[in-house]
Amino acid sequence: MPGLTDKLAAFGRYLLALRDGEQLRYRHARRVAAGLHRSLDEIRAAQLNRLRAVVERAYNHSVCYHERFDKIGFKPGDLKDFADLAQLPELTKIDLRDHATEMLCDDVPESEIITSRSGGTTGIPTRFFRDRSCQAFRRGLELLIFRYHGWSDGQWMGWLWGAAQEVRHPVGWRAKLTQHWGYRAFFLDIGRLTDAAYEEFAALVRRYRPPLLSAYPSLASDLAERIAAGRVSPIRVRSVSLTAEPAYAFQKATIREVLADEVFERYGTREFGLAAFECSAHCGLHTLPDSVHHEIVPVEGREMGAGPILVTDLVNRAMPLIRYRTGDIGMLNDRPCSCGLNLPRLDHIGGREADIIWRPDGTGISGQVPVVLVGNTSLKTRVQIVQETLEKIVVRYEGRPEDHGEQIARLIASFKQEMGECFEYRAEAVEQITLTMAGKYRYVISNVQRPGD
Repeated sequence: MPGLTDKLAAFGRYLLALRDGEQLRYRHARRVAAGLHRSLDEIRAAQLNRLRAVVERAYNHSVCYHERFDKIGFKPGDLKDFADLAQLPELTKIDLRDHATEMLCDDVPESEIITSRSGGTTGIPTRFFRDRSCQAFRRGLELLIFRYHGWSDGQWMGWLWGAAQEVRHPVGWRAKLTQHWGYRAFFLDIGRLTDAAYEEFAALVRRYRPPLLSAYPSLASDLAERIAAGRVSPIRVRSVSLTAEPAYAFQKATIREVLADEVFERYGTREFGLAAFECSAHCGLHTLPDSVHHEIVPVEGREMGAGPILVTDLVNRAMPLIRYRTGDIGMLNDRPCSCGLNLPRLDHIGGREADIIWRPDGTGISGQVPVVLVGNTSLKTRVQIVQETLEKIVVRYEGRPEDHGEQIARLIASFKQEMGECFEYRAEAVEQITLTMAGKYRYVISNVQRPGD
């Protein structure tokens, strides 16, 4: 339970929100929390009304959408049910890159528009816009889900995540006071992923005793592995909340064994913010239907109905994003959850479409397949699988060839058995596997398109 110091810090954080004009996040968090236990019929009815309003607004106020709808003869009144949304064309990252300003709505003042950019992990960095009310709503959702995952206002939170220098190390008494009595967050220095950097982070965990760590799965599992190996002093927290990368079962098992009593996932993108979260039942991720609407594009031959995820933003008034292809893969599940929430769930979020390995015959292999095979080994070094061409796969690993050669050879043999011998497999020892600009670790990278596309 939060103590007196935490409550004072929570008040300080609220004062900072007032100063920055962001106090609406608290109201949004309360409103969404009040609706979490609605029936599925109530959720669907409210979401359909929001969806109709978004489509009508886009047609009436966005030049880009007006032209797109007219081109196929679609009018807002044609959207009578969720299935009617499929009449509209998908919105791609290339569309967003090339037509962002044309997608803006003409009734939102320029002073209310915030510009942001995606991280470009799919190879197509994009610029997009949102209005200030939308931003406050997104931050309210983050506040709500952090609370749901075991954190309370005013408590410290550790981030296995990237942060600017001035955030990691505030300079001056004002900045330090604000950090200690308001924001109460500390970060790992992802620019130097050494035992010493992790030890500094662990020391902060022991000092501030945060109930929750927010983390990239790769960084949380890396820390847990270093603790298990005796290279970093032991720490344990109540919860770890994972996001920004696919979270694999072997990573979550390691984190739970070494680092945290509970491990949760949350799913989102920079364009839409937080879009789904894991509950205590750990049966998929509950979507947030007040914020976004999810669709799954069916793919012939794919198991369990999994396919590319399309998202329609129900909150962004400045730039409607309708049927936006996120580049991620998953499936939807409307069945009741044992946790008591009736929110639809996203299951089997299997990483990005860019992480699919394509065989020369046009059949695909989920990026999870080689990652699971790596997890089944006893390798104590990081591995990355890169499909360079339709016929060539490179298995990169950190270290010298003589350190892991035998284990890598066994791993490649398992790849041949599970993924086929249609590829040429090559091992490559590297000093360090490069992270993305945002500090993310990509286990699987495919540099080829599906044959015939």
